[in-house]
Amino acid sequence: MVPFAAPFRNAGLEQPFKYKALAERLPIAQAADPGVQRPGSAPAGPQCPHADRDPMLRLVVADDHPLFLSGVTAVLEAAKFQVAAAVTNGKEALAAIEQHDPEVVVLDVKMPELAGLSALSTLRAKGDNRPVILLTAQLNDAELLTALKSGVNGILSKQGGSRKLLDAIEIVCKGGQAIAPDLIARALKVAQHSSSKGGLACLSPRELALAKSAGTGLRNRVIAEQMGMTEGATKVALHRLYEKLGVTNRTELALLVRSNP
Repeated sequence: MVPFAAPFRNAGLEQPFKYKALAERLPIAQAADPGVQRPGSAPAGPQCPHADRDPMLRLVVADDHPLFLSGVTAVLEAAKFQVAAAVTNGKEALAAIEQHDPEVVVLDVKMPELAGLSALSTLRAKGDNRPVILLTAQLNDAELLTALKSGVNGILSKQGGSRKLLDAIEIVCKGGQAIAPDLIARALKVAQHSSSKGGLACLSPRELALAKSAGTGLRNRVIAEQMGMTEGATKVALHRLYEKLGVTNRTELALLVRSNP
């Protein structure tokens, strides 16, 4: 785990509006709510709900590393933000959001029980478009595309410093996106490559075998026997596969497999 107070990197964390032509080519779903913008679009105005309701902006923060969570909480409170809840997994984050109605949500990408990406997707599926910032030590290509398709407002490396987080919160509350231009460019490259080779191109050979077995309707017990895994490990692997492919259930996986023979 990299300490949140690590020295700043000079990689740009800025609104990628000057990369509009590039970003608009990404396969990112348009939100029905006009207050939610795509990467590269003009600022849509403040997106923090009820931002003028309280003197202190409320946030919910989720990370499964207690030391890192404490550090982020301390940074935010020192900056006069109100941390309404600091939790350790995605399920607790969703419950805290329901309870406290924060203006901004900060989620670790990878957490037990429910990952940050899954929590983000759950919020968007419910029509909740409040700003969400993802924190990550490492983000693979599939996770990057899933985050962008789900309408993430900010993506921050845990190797960054506290100033980057505070700047990102300000940006997303003004309707912008705190996503580095190099991430937008990388996502475009991956999307173009995937579209030319099929939606399963990002999978390893073992992941592809798992996807095809599940997509053809085999039960977890049978898949486990075929792949030399326990049934519990198979369930976990399938959940990770759903996240990587941006699907939410076995039916969607089956459709994806059938469309990419």
